[in-house]
Amino acid sequence: MSLPAPWLGALLALLGFIVAVWGLRLAKLLVSLTFGLALGYLLYAYSAPSLKESLGSPALFLLGFVLGALIGYSAFKLALSLLAGFLSAYAIASTGIIVKSEEAVALLTLALAAVIYYLVDKLLAAVFALAGSLLLYYGLEVIGLKGWIPLVAAAVVFALGLASQKR
Repeated sequence: MSLPAPWLGALLALLGFIVAVWGLRLAKLLVSLTFGLALGYLLYAYSAPSLKESLGSPALFLLGFVLGALIGYSAFKLALSLLAGFLSAYAIASTGIIVKSEEAVALLTLALAAVIYYLVDKLLAAVFALAGSLLLYYGLEVIGLKGWIPLVAAAVVFALGLASQKR
């Protein structure tokens, strides 16, 4: 059973607005919760028996969850910049612009990761604002609005999302 087109369009438009305005914050929250749950489970399941007896398993899970959430929130930018730096360095090395060796790729990864780390907040804000505005545009077209109205609404939401996420 599928949703009727107007409902699907309205859902896409709402999701687009949410992603455009709060996408970066939601992504950081999701990463923090994931790290928190993972570390909480690891402390809960694999801690020493004497530590479990003194603190208790729920307290260990809560401690791991809080520490993991803090680590996940602070490591978000670092992990993302390292990944983007590696992918960029590998793409540059595979085109033959630089010598294709592990040392060159590693050094270029670190250099690009440093630049991307500085720019990652601005780039991610633009990516989430653009993705949200495109979802809004598509949702408004599915509803049945044609012409300039979806385009203007998407442009306004893009500007609003970019301004709200860059703060």
